[in-house]
Amino acid sequence: MDNDGDGLYSASGRDEELAGVTLELLQNGVVTRTVTSGAGGAYAFTGLAAGAYQVRVADPFGVLNGYMVTALGPQPGADANNQAQPFSVTLTDGGAVVSADFGYRRAGVTVGGIAWLDSNGNGIYNTGEQMMNNVNLRITNSGGATMGDVITGPAGGFASGLYSLGNLAAGQYTVAFLAGPPGYALIGPASLTTAYLALGQSDLNLNFPFINPTAVQVVDFAAWQLADGRVRVAWQTAAGAAGLEFHVWRATSADGIYQRLTSAPIAGQEIGGASYEWVDETAVASKAYFYRLEALPSGQMIGPVSARLWGMQLFLPLMRIGG
Repeated sequence: MDNDGDGLYSASGRDEELAGVTLELLQNGVVTRTVTSGAGGAYAFTGLAAGAYQVRVADPFGVLNGYMVTALGPQPGADANNQAQPFSVTLTDGGAVVSADFGYRRAGVTVGGIAWLDSNGNGIYNTGEQMMNNVNLRITNSGGATMGDVITGPAGGFASGLYSLGNLAAGQYTVAFLAGPPGYALIGPASLTTAYLALGQSDLNLNFPFINPTAVQVVDFAAWQLADGRVRVAWQTAAGAAGLEFHVWRATSADGIYQRLTSAPIAGQEIGGASYEWVDETAVASKAYFYRLEALPSGQMIGPVSARLWGMQLFLPLMRIGG
């Protein structure tokens, strides 16, 4: 099921596999075999002779009632691409074709999104941040009627941190936060409302960020180039968070592989909270770097903050650390 409507199957995204769907194999316009998709949506016609064939979805048992064909994928003939039906294939002796993939989506409106632990407090999901399960949400229509209550993650029947509700009528919908796991606080709006959605449309970006309010709070974290090309990294913890030590990590892209640069933890100078500073002696002029902090002893990761070595200083806003 192509939940994001892009015509492509993503095993690691929000798409779902459909079992129990009947497919037909045709040769010269005549149906020669049928097969039913199994767990994971997979199916196969085996033992075929070399030749030209066509494949299409038949669904005589109505498994796809309430669904519609999704948009054709942008890469016709490629694997994981929603193909036009019937899909023509040519088999050679001993060959195989695994790109006869077909995508569907709910015929009504679908709303959904994610809940996650926003480790840098920027309100935007960044790769590597932890998904939040067991967040209770309520979906209502423009008249205030409840369309359904959902729970993020496996308890609600979804992948980690995800939720959705489909088969809704055309209209505008609101998703409201009801309750979440103890020890975490929602830092975004408590409710999110879609634009008007016509049948077949979806809004899967109704997302809810959380933090662990008992964790370390960094109120300033910056990196900038010195005249000699080195990079100075500085940060400050909020009042009440003095006495902490940190390691500094660096990568060449925000979602890249970070390497620890410090051999010994960095201690701060206490002024209300504590101020910290460290100089990257190995920085190379005109390269882009991204820095993260590891708070000790908890191991919580903070950042990243970027430093492009063109004499520019780039700041990030308040950094709040989730667990």
